[in-house]
Amino acid sequence: MQTDTELDRRRPFVDMDVDECYRRLADGDIGRVAMALPDGPSIVPVNYILDGRSIVVRTAPYTQLAAHGNGTVAFEVDDIEPEFRRGWSVVVVGHAFAMEDADEMVALRAGGRLKPWAAGSRNLYLKIVPDRVTGRRIL
Repeated sequence: MQTDTELDRRRPFVDMDVDECYRRLADGDIGRVAMALPDGPSIVPVNYILDGRSIVVRTAPYTQLAAHGNGTVAFEVDDIEPEFRRGWSVVVVGHAFAMEDADEMVALRAGGRLKPWAAGSRNLYLKIVPDRVTGRRIL
């Protein structure tokens, strides 16, 4: 049975509108990509940038993410503060595809905005074009 003190610490979730979701996406740099693979679901952490209304990640051509190819993915980013029992989460569902426009990739590289954390060559740029963007925060 919960005590009155425990109940007082619970807070309601608030749905974020799409503009707030994009503001939070723009402020982040680490997220997770979820995809359905033949042997089951997989979630991989990635660093990313927001490019307009799309999410761009760099990966190696031999990774699970690259092998998934052009397909539906979910992308999630959050910020949680357990000590204050507050935080937020944004989920993007969309299609990932390998970028092919060399000028666009050169511009992303030149801006220094998307530097992979992982070692090795990460020369495959994947863009996630959203179909749905949702978010919630707990006050």
